[in-house]
Amino acid sequence: MNLAILLILVAFFINSGINNIDTLKNDLQNSVQQQILIYSNISKSDLELIKGYCEDNPTNENCEQLNELNTNQQFNQLFNNIKLAKNYIKFALIFSLILFLLGFLFVYLGTFNLLITSYKVSVHLSVHNFLAALYFNFVPNIVNFALNSQKFQNLTQNIPRELIDKITSLILSWLKLPLSATIKLTIILGIIFLIISVILYFVKKKVLKDNKKAK
Repeated sequence: MNLAILLILVAFFINSGINNIDTLKNDLQNSVQQQILIYSNISKSDLELIKGYCEDNPTNENCEQLNELNTNQQFNQLFNNIKLAKNYIKFALIFSLILFLLGFLFVYLGTFNLLITSYKVSVHLSVHNFLAALYFNFVPNIVNFALNSQKFQNLTQNIPRELIDKITSLILSWLKLPLSATIKLTIILGIIFLIISVILYFVKKKVLKDNKKAK
């Protein structure tokens, strides 16, 4: 059951991130262009003039290189592949629902009482959602650690450190929106299941009391 809830939350997080992926793509492209301007000692106004010239002379060798930079197929393909992940989210949700129902069934088989089962599941889900909110708070730290690891630095040793730091900052900034939405969702779900747990607790208590009186 924990896995089912975790999959739902991760699917929500990924979906929120993908919905905002174009922002990250544009920010990265602008960052790369800025670094090129810095290292080439070219001003933005000069770049606009160069772009205007290349629009009139697209066959120029240097213009072809500039166009290749602006329409980098590998870069675009990377983000297109990320967007394709959205197609698998619905399958993850269906799988999560099946896991949840199986978990509920196993709990029920241990009590053979729908009221007690619902109470136990609600308490469990309430605690798990509040813990998940804490877990997701560590995501930026994990990403930052990975991007600053020695292995990643070895892979990007030929890239200026200033550009790597800028990219890291952009990724962490991009993560804020989906993380914030996911954490809010976990807290809201935690509160909802907590309220349900409290209600079921008193209902269960009343039912057990009535059953004792009936005996």
